[in-house]
Amino acid sequence: NRQDWKFIVVRDAELRQKMISACAGQHFVGEAPVIIVACGTEPTSIMKCGQYRYTVDLSIAVSYITLAAYEQGLGTCWIGAFDENAVKELLNIPEKVRVVAITPLGYPTAIPRPRSRKPLNEIVCYDKYVE
Repeated sequence: NRQDWKFIVVRDAELRQKMISACAGQHFVGEAPVIIVACGTEPTSIMKCGQYRYTVDLSIAVSYITLAAYEQGLGTCWIGAFDENAVKELLNIPEKVRVVAITPLGYPTAIPRPRSRKPLNEIVCYDKYVE
């Protein structure tokens, strides 16, 4: 419940175009009318389980953003391929703040085909971890 985060909503067309190169040349990032950049503001905060709090909390928050967007008919995609330093420079993000995720948001021009997924027996174990 600490909310050690900030979300930057990028609407400026010029900034959105510059974000393309910061996001490994993924053109659809700049084509979206809005880009949401999720930032952790307290990168030294660690949970009792040893995980960095900001990565866990922002992963949950961005997941809910993508689910809510889909429910509203919006298209979005979790962008993990980005140059954090380039994003920080473009958006004036302080050095101590960490960029966790980027997600463009807009109405899709086409519905992508679902990707194939591993069968459950390859990713789910019962009662203990099994190789």
